Amino acid sequence: MTWVGDRSDDEAYPCFDPPEEFDCDHHPGAGRGITYGNGYFVATFGWGKPGSIRRSKNGVDWENVLEGETFAGVVFGSGVFLAGERPPQVADASGATWAPGGDPSSDVWNVRRTGFAPHDGGRFLLAFGSNNGNDLNVSKDNGASWSRPTTLPSACAGDIQWSGGFAYGNGVIVVLGGTGVACRSTDGGDTWTESNIGGEVDARLLWTGAEFVTWGRDANYVSQRYTSADGATWTLTPTEVRRKNADGTTQTSPGPLVGAVARSDAGTYVAVNGGWQQYYEKQRFYRSADGITWDELPAGSFTGSHPIQFITHGLAERSTVCP
Repeated sequence: MTWVGDRSDDEAYPCFDPPEEFDCDHHPGAGRGITYGNGYFVATFGWGKPGSIRRSKNGVDWENVLEGETFAGVVFGSGVFLAGERPPQVADASGATWAPGGDPSSDVWNVRRTGFAPHDGGRFLLAFGSNNGNDLNVSKDNGASWSRPTTLPSACAGDIQWSGGFAYGNGVIVVLGGTGVACRSTDGGDTWTESNIGGEVDARLLWTGAEFVTWGRDANYVSQRYTSADGATWTLTPTEVRRKNADGTTQTSPGPLVGAVARSDAGTYVAVNGGWQQYYEKQRFYRSADGITWDELPAGSFTGSHPIQFITHGLAERSTVCP
């Protein structure tokens, strides 16, 4: 309901704002992923230019633990942190010391997203994408070695850099991109089958404990929540957003364009609007109990700033802003 501890490398340069045309995407400070594990928040910054990996116990005070590299996301699983690149970097449970993992096996060069599935001892996953197509790699040994699936439809992981992602539940791994093609694996990533969820995807992909969920737009550009218990059959539900007016009344309209999103263990969804958010005053924060009806947070409950592309949930230590 309120967000505090806002920090930025430099607030003076709104993204893509003339005359500077400041490129927040290809920049050492571009947010590329965040995860939580073993009491640590670990985030990776930088794309197109050398960046850094940073860790924090309270989400407010951060330290650089690796510099001069860029990564397509970071995840925690099987007692280690892994940041996706060629090669990936792997750290122990504290996220302090990093070392290169094994070289991926893919003809498509650029790593776009990183995932983890707690399937049969753990699977780390890398999604690749370029003008030449899409690809996946799977590691069964904490990033030491990688292999391609034996069966992988060509549409899997399409347009995945900012939309969708990886999720795991009920023995199923799902990879989903912005194109709305969901691919599922029931054997730990060796073979995959595809299905179309019924529209485009704007938000990140989550597992709630009972179903896979994400958000986007159908063919008529109506905002939708997409849900599936098995990753194969998807249900579309229109969403709505509620805003409080200055006079205290509530206004309801078709749902928001959700981008970065996370869910707490208690079931609360939080999200930031999708798109580039290049104007600070157009950044929006939302919360929801069901992912269908979203409450837009009022002015003053957060500080509009640089684009937020990823959100994670974890238990933070007390800090100066959260005592």
